[in-house]
Amino acid sequence: MKCVLCGFDNPATVSYCRSCGKKLDLTHEEIKQALEEKARLESSKNVEYQANQFVVLAAAFFLLMLTLRIMAAGMRPDEEHLVFVPGVSLGEKAAYAETPFEFMPPLEMEPLPLDLPADK
Repeated sequence: MKCVLCGFDNPATVSYCRSCGKKLDLTHEEIKQALEEKARLESSKNVEYQANQFVVLAAAFFLLMLTLRIMAAGMRPDEEHLVFVPGVSLGEKAAYAETPFEFMPPLEMEPLPLDLPADK
């Protein structure tokens, strides 16, 4: 609520101006409007924050999928690829275990029998 004497914008819950100390004559409607406006501002800030979070997460997910696609682009199912997995060891004796990576063979599609109930 704005003070009529100095123009300072006070919260709706105070009885005296925080700048000049003049008593504020507030009606129920003025207090209600001020509180509703404050709630609207908080709500709009919350929506903006959530929208920004969604954009950041969507961009991170897109970059992750793009990276995985680029990494998988060079791999062919008919070639054998070795995957190097860090082994458990101490100090300079660290080694990697060589593990062959195989694509899963394509699954054969078979039709499923579908029994529909008879119409009455």
